[in-house]
Amino acid sequence: MAEFANYLHTKGYGRDYLKFAAEEFGKDHREIYKWLPTADLKKVAQFGCPSLGRKNVFSAKTMRFCFGIREETVCNKCVLKESCKFANQSVWKKGAKNMDLAVVMRVITLYGLPTRFEVPGDVRAAVNRLLKEVIRLSETES
Repeated sequence: MAEFANYLHTKGYGRDYLKFAAEEFGKDHREIYKWLPTADLKKVAQFGCPSLGRKNVFSAKTMRFCFGIREETVCNKCVLKESCKFANQSVWKKGAKNMDLAVVMRVITLYGLPTRFEVPGDVRAAVNRLLKEVIRLSETES
């Protein structure tokens, strides 16, 4: 089944399904993010937003807020800034400052999938370590 799922993904099927499944997994295991390596989370947060989707942008901004990373620092070097409605803005409403695994999964899942722009090797490595750690922690949590 894993091979077939991978095949479908390479042919362009299932990207949205994987994003949805990862977010739902994050909602079911919200507390896991507390045990994820801070250095890897911060590395991903410093790179920027994985897409222009509102939920994805807000998730990336939530991660930056939690690590005290200034928006201008990230947005000014972002490849998506010309198209982004939220560049250099802090966009907060009630509860938006709370980080949990669903927030993290929205960001790292998109960086784990093929993107239209280049993700540096160190960021991709951090994403891979985080995804492996999420699996490990979810197995010990059960």
